[in-house]
Amino acid sequence: MNWICDKDGVQYRKSPTGTVGTDEGKKVSKWALNLIGATCLLLLPACGNDQAADPEMGMANPEMMEEDHGHDDGLVLNLAQLEAGDMQLGTPASRPFHDRVRAAGNVDVPPEYKASVSAYYPGYVRQLKLIAGDRVRRGEQLFRIENPELIALQQSLLETSMDTARLNSEARRLELLARENIAAEKDAIAARAAVDRAKARLAGLSRQLSSIGIDPGKVSPENFLTSIAVRAPFSGHVTEVNATTGEYLTPGNSALNLINTDHIHLELEVFEKDIISLKEEQPIIFWLPSMPGKTGGAVIHRIGKTVEDDRRTVHVHADPVPGELTAALLPGMFVEAEILTGAGERKLAVPEEAVVNFEGVEYILIVEERKGDEVHFRQEIVSIGRTKDGWTEIVSGPELTTESSLLISGAHKLVGEGSAHAH
Repeated sequence: MNWICDKDGVQYRKSPTGTVGTDEGKKVSKWALNLIGATCLLLLPACGNDQAADPEMGMANPEMMEEDHGHDDGLVLNLAQLEAGDMQLGTPASRPFHDRVRAAGNVDVPPEYKASVSAYYPGYVRQLKLIAGDRVRRGEQLFRIENPELIALQQSLLETSMDTARLNSEARRLELLARENIAAEKDAIAARAAVDRAKARLAGLSRQLSSIGIDPGKVSPENFLTSIAVRAPFSGHVTEVNATTGEYLTPGNSALNLINTDHIHLELEVFEKDIISLKEEQPIIFWLPSMPGKTGGAVIHRIGKTVEDDRRTVHVHADPVPGELTAALLPGMFVEAEILTGAGERKLAVPEEAVVNFEGVEYILIVEERKGDEVHFRQEIVSIGRTKDGWTEIVSGPELTTESSLLISGAHKLVGEGSAHAH
């Protein structure tokens, strides 16, 4: 399609017949053409930059293209970004790393702090209101045992006490008469023997009543007891209730079990090949498989002197130190542990959170330089060793000193954003 212009510069579309007609042509205003031209002029510099045109050759400049496609393998953050991302800078440190002996075992308490409570005297259980988990104090009533035969026992005590007093009076009278040669001496001796027998019986009855919780000194015809209290032998917790109210209980049957966890300890087993490196007071790190991510500390208290034939292990008794995990220990829990042996060789280490595993490779972010409030990081590949108390040993990687600066918190948010350097 052809266009022609009149003397005023207005364009018209030429008709198929070669004439110009206003009914077939269509005017295009000069301002529209000017707008199109201006737009092209504005776009040309941008297009030129994208193409990196060489002014002499009229083609793309390879040097400029290489510069535009260059890759900056560093990471740059300002202080505000670090604070907003809860990221912290820190330095490596020289830390001791011990040789370690693996062990496993259970949480336990000494035998004197475990009790199976039974009736001191046969009878019917009364006032048993405890359930497993309840805490009791030493001397607190656990339940009562009721038996009418208790009355006969107290009656025998009173009768024997009165007989003893009567026999003692008779013996003194006969001894006095014997000294005056009025009574035979053998009668005085027999009377004194009867007194001794009565005293022995009285002492036995008194001890028997005391053992079942009745004070012999308070027994009188007016206050015979038909039930006795069974009390806690020590402070602790109820672990199991085996009896019910109204049940007839004999001394051989356990009513409930108590335990005191204030003296909790670890009973560990160590293979005999490792026992030579163990000593009392060596530190221990332990953890519970049921509570991953948490560790506690302990100290060796006693080392067994015999080897278990079936497992070829030696028992190691350890006392846990106070802490969050120690407070959560319960008797019977399974624990795993590492016993720290040797003097502990010092190695360069970084905080555990500073090392990030990305696609099977360990990385750290080192501060390369600081410009004003900007921090430039370099991502480095490292090989790590042991981890202890929140510090990870650096076996190989970039040259680090205790003066080096690196990202010790929040590195997992940045690793993978830049290229890494291998050493």
